Amino acid sequence: MGGTSLGNEGRGLFGSLTEREGDSMSLGHSWLVFCTVVLPCIAGIDARGEEPETPIRVLILTGRNNHNWQETTPILEKLLESAAGKFAVTTTVPPHGLTAENLENFDVILSNWNSWGSASQTSEAEWTDATRRAYLDFVRGGKGHVTVHAGGSSFYESWPAYRKVALVFWDLGTTQHGRPHEFKVRIDAPQHPLTKGFRGLSFHDELWNQPGVVPEATVVASAFSDKQRESRGTDQWEPVVVTADFGQGRCFATLLGHDAKAMQDPNFQALLI
Repeated sequence: MGGTSLGNEGRGLFGSLTEREGDSMSLGHSWLVFCTVVLPCIAGIDARGEEPETPIRVLILTGRNNHNWQETTPILEKLLESAAGKFAVTTTVPPHGLTAENLENFDVILSNWNSWGSASQTSEAEWTDATRRAYLDFVRGGKGHVTVHAGGSSFYESWPAYRKVALVFWDLGTTQHGRPHEFKVRIDAPQHPLTKGFRGLSFHDELWNQPGVVPEATVVASAFSDKQRESRGTDQWEPVVVTADFGQGRCFATLLGHDAKAMQDPNFQALLI
C-alpha cells in the first residue's frame, strides 16, 4: 500500500480533494480538505478548492483507542487510497513523530487515537511537555486537525488545552449512547464552507447523547436522538459535526464513525472523500 509509517502499526493512505455529489448530499469540502483548502497558505490550495500541485500531507494518529482501531484505520486507509492519491498520508503511534521538526512535514493531523482506559496515565505520560507544545503549535501556526469519533477522549486531567484542537470528548458522568441505529442528520450551518450545499440524510451509527463540546466550537450538523428508536434517546438534536479555529489553524471533529461498519456507510465515506 502507498504512503509511509512512523511507527510499527498502521499504513499510509491517500485521499481526494474532489468535491463529491450524490443522491443524498453535496458537500462544499471534505473534512480533511476543509482543514486545508479553506487555508490558502497551505499546500498551494485556494479557497475555491482547486487541486494542489502537491498532495496535502496528513499525519494519522493510530495504535491506541477504546474502539477497534485495528479495523477502522485500515478502512480509512483503503477508502482514502481509492480516491486518486490527492493526500500523502503517514501513520504514527503517538507520541512517536510528534516533534516540532517532524511536524513541519505535514499539513493536517487526523486523530484515530485516544488514551482512554486503565493505562491512560501511562500513555499520556509519554507525551512530554515538548511534544504537547509542538502539537498545539502545529495547529496554532496555521495547520489543520481532524478528530474522528472518540479520537478526542484523552487527557482528562493532565492536559486540558488538548481539547482546544480535539473539540469533542466523552463527558464523564453526562455523555451516554445506546446501540447503533439509523438517525437523521440536519445541517445547522448551511453557509459554512464544510456543509454548504449539504442536503439532509440518514446515518446508521452510534449516536452520542450530550457529548462534551468545547464552547469555542461551532456545531455545523446535528442528529436527532429519538427515544422511540433508542431507549437512551434524548428527543433532542445532538451535535455530530463541529468546527473551530485555533490560532491560525482550523479544526474539525465528527462523532460519526464508531466502527468499521459505520465507516463503510456511503454517507460517511462521502463526507471523508
